Amino acid sequence: MDQLFVVLHNVHSIQRVKDMAKLAIGFGLKSLIISKAEGAAAVSGIPEAQKIMYRQKKSLLCFPDLPDVIELLKPDEIYVFVPPRFAKDTYDPTKIANKLKEERKILFVFGGSEPGLSKKEMDLGKTVSLDVAEDIGPIGVAAVVLYELKKFLK
Repeated sequence: MDQLFVVLHNVHSIQRVKDMAKLAIGFGLKSLIISKAEGAAAVSGIPEAQKIMYRQKKSLLCFPDLPDVIELLKPDEIYVFVPPRFAKDTYDPTKIANKLKEERKILFVFGGSEPGLSKKEMDLGKTVSLDVAEDIGPIGVAAVVLYELKKFLK
């Protein structure tokens, strides 16, 4: 999972930032990326998440916007997780696991606030969703996505 990078983009909630940090640690990611944090998330959420990550010897990276993340990391592929009605494809962990095994750099983007990501942000990668009836929120989606991927990487 060293070539997998997870981004929480456009977040306003302190709790959502902290929850995503705990999720990243729980699934063994070496870092978590926050882009376009605003309001309480920027003022309190990021410092709280940074403490959580630092205690586990993990890193928290913060960027002003999603294009900055892409410019710095230069991922081979970008998957933007959106509600089912906006997705072009359904999430397939087997394909992504194979790409990670090939040492391809993969970026997962989760929208951190409602209603989610803009059309411009969705166009930065492949829009995918889980096979669910309704949106389950970014933390729920990230948990399922990472869990399913981890099963195929064993």
